[in-house]
Amino acid sequence: MNVQIPVKIQKLVQYLESENEISEKDLLNSIKCLDITISDVGDYLSFNHSINESYGRSVIYESSKVEVVVMSWNRGDYTSIHDHGYAQWGAVYAFGNLQNSYFKIENNILKKLSETILEKGEIAIIDNSSIHQMGNPYNKPAISLHVYYSNKNVKSVTGEARNFNLHADTVYKANGGAFLDIPDKDVVSKEKCPKFNNKVYESYIKILQQYLNKHSYNNLSGRLKTYAYA
Repeated sequence: MNVQIPVKIQKLVQYLESENEISEKDLLNSIKCLDITISDVGDYLSFNHSINESYGRSVIYESSKVEVVVMSWNRGDYTSIHDHGYAQWGAVYAFGNLQNSYFKIENNILKKLSETILEKGEIAIIDNSSIHQMGNPYNKPAISLHVYYSNKNVKSVTGEARNFNLHADTVYKANGGAFLDIPDKDVVSKEKCPKFNNKVYESYIKILQQYLNKHSYNNLSGRLKTYAYA
């Protein structure tokens, strides 16, 4: 996308790039003080995203330390259950209500910790241990701004993020978006999924099935098409 980086985002990036190390509080304050609005990121909205991208994702800026992304959420759009690769810190600034569920792995079991509403105007902070799933179960479309930071120079700040595909019993380490169906080109490696209980699985499958139901199965790519016709 050949669009000029918005002025407020430029200021945010300049600050983050200039710091050798930042804290959770630093990241939060750097976003709050700029008073970023929807109009600042309007050129990066992507509600008409591909079916194989389970939400809209537009990268504004990326380097070896910083990644800034705008996400567009139609009703029923969701991420996979995922972490954030090499990011030390991340922030999600909601311009509309979103569902945000947190998980943790304990004794090789994936457990759901909480399910909350990230309300319009709120900022959620994540760290390197955070595993979550975001989406929009509501009637109104939503937008969110995502900022990720690494204290070390890396090839991709959110690179090799773990995506927990419970229906395939597989964790895909991948670059790019945390989609419900990770494209083969983005997969770096894969491993067996941790165990999970029925409640976690049923919630995950409900989200996946709702997403499948609103699209033509003929347009699906490999892994999801296999699941849909099973």
